[in-house]
Amino acid sequence: MIQPSEILKIAMPLMLAWWFQKREGQLRPLDFLAAGLLLLVPVGLIMKQPDLGTSLLVLAAGLAVIFLPA
Repeated sequence: MIQPSEILKIAMPLMLAWWFQKREGQLRPLDFLAAGLLLLVPVGLIMKQPDLGTSLLVLAAGLAVIFLPA
């Protein structure tokens, strides 16, 4: 069986990349805050399962997209 949290390992970085690509020329601090919230909600739900390993992988992938320049 495949768990939904396994899909998030791939989907989260792609969703955040789409979020920043959509706002490419006009990034504001509020956009980074919204991206952080988009990341923290699924990570919090995965941690509630409890699955610390998967939640840390999703968090690391999301933070890499937010903080590493393209």
